[in-house]
Amino acid sequence: MKIMQEKLDDIIAQHKVWINDYKQGTRADLQNYDIRGLDLKGADLRWANLWKTDFQDVGFTNININDAYFYGIFFRPNKYHVDFTKIKNYETTTVCVFRAGWRPFLIKELVICQKMIENKDKNLAILYKNTWMADECKKILKNS
Repeated sequence: MKIMQEKLDDIIAQHKVWINDYKQGTRADLQNYDIRGLDLKGADLRWANLWKTDFQDVGFTNININDAYFYGIFFRPNKYHVDFTKIKNYETTTVCVFRAGWRPFLIKELVICQKMIENKDKNLAILYKNTWMADECKKILKNS
């Protein structure tokens, strides 16, 4: 479902209230939303539901997605062309992925997997010591 920047800004504002007091505001639920081309600059999306959100061409500068919930996007990174290195502290930011049994992982792992797929380089998996994420990327490469 496509939304406009104003609606996204409202969701982010309500989520900020929820972060400070879970009895008020509303947790951000962007599941299945199409936010292509919108700006998340500076957004605090900790614990947000970002399942199958279309992030193509989204401004990620300094957002906080620590402990957010993801699914879908990580297994098709070459489709989205997302620069996750703009995420605040992307080297230490953890997110949870359903496919991994809610295993937390670092955004920097995703960045390496994106490079692995873009460069069609299965050897980058060595950096993960064949973790589930590297295995997923190998499957994508094998099928491409």
